[in-house]
This record gives sequence, structure tokens and C-alpha cells, in this order.
Amino acid sequence: MPEYLAPGVYVEETDTGSKPIEGVSTSTAGMLGVTERGPVNVPILITSYGEYTRWFGERLNPLDFGNHCYLPPAVEGFFTNGGKRVFITRALDVAGATRAAFDLHDRGDNSSAWTLLLRAAPELTGVAATPVYVLNVNAAVPNTGTLANGDRIRIGGGSDAEYRLVDTVEPASNATHVSLNFPLSRGHKAGVTVDDINRVLGGAPRYVPGPRRGLS
Repeated sequence: MPEYLAPGVYVEETDTGSKPIEGVSTSTAGMLGVTERGPVNVPILITSYGEYTRWFGERLNPLDFGNHCYLPPAVEGFFTNGGKRVFITRALDVAGATRAAFDLHDRGDNSSAWTLLLRAAPELTGVAATPVYVLNVNAAVPNTGTLANGDRIRIGGGSDAEYRLVDTVEPASNATHVSLNFPLSRGHKAGVTVDDINRVLGGAPRYVPGPRRGLS
């Protein structure tokens, strides 16, 4: 306690308790979520969106991942708005996860069923509610087979080609309405070729020489 030896006005400082919280940098953050690939349950320091894609892959398809597809755009937005460093941790349900797989297919042959889209097939079509309309493959041209339930087909060609299973042919008598096991990922215009193909287990895709209608 100070001693006041003479009358007067004195200024005395007293401790008021806890000090205010000091500011910290907001350029470093942490995010946890579902990614396309990458180490699981390990925080990885990321300093750019390009580095994120190298570690964890691209954006996720909402049809496959639902409400768990938003980590990539969140990371991109973080760096767009001035963020410098972010620790990304990939979350994964290990018990229910399976490794990615990719089926190889042959090129088809002269006896493969082939047909054309009668009308444009936009993105997300091809499911039971929105069937793909195709030409009647039973009598369209000579030397063609018939699309049936469970057939593997290729829609389009080149980098836009998509591979699907025929889920249901309705009506079965003319096979003009074809529902697919998964909706299409991109749009296809009317007149695009639809080829009946086979699955190839190991080895190079089979090539059958000679002219044929459809894709080669």
C-alpha cells in the first residue's frame, strides 16, 4: 500500500484482473472432411489449392458424396480470400470404405448391338425416372443384336464417352426406352452412338478387325 504523507490528489493504478485476449493470425486454419484420395487421419500442411489437388484430388461429385462434397470448394475459397496455410485432415469411414476400381471394356465387334440416341440426353438423365430414348435396335439395321437388361454399353466417344449398365429395357418388345444403373455425368446430343460392349478382365482390350457400324 502507498503512504500518503500530505493532503492532496493522488493517482493510483490497480490491477483489474484478467488481461484482454491478444489477437492472433487468421491466415492459418485447419479443415477436416472427405476427399477424393490422400492419407487418412493425418494433418497435412497445404499452402495453395494446387497443392491440395496434388495431395487430395479434385472436387467431389454431389451424386456420390452428398453433403460431404464441400471440402474442396471450402479450401479453394480459403486461399481465394487471402488464407496462407491450412492443415487438411482426410476423414474416412474405414469400416465401410472400399478401394476404387475401374472396368476395362473391349471395342465391340460386328455382332454387337448398336443404336443411336433418339433425343438429347442431358446430364443426370438415364435413371429409371428419366430413361434414355434409343433407336429400335431389333430392326434398325442388319447384323445387330438386341440391348437387354444388364448389358454394358458405351455412350458417345472419345473423352466424353461414358460406360453404363442397362438397368431396365421398357418395353422389352422394342427396346426404345433404356434405363441405366447410374445417371449420366455429362450431356449427349441426339444421334450419339450407343455401343454394346463386353467387360475385359486383364490384358489389352480385344480388337476385332474389319468394318463395323458405330464406334471403333
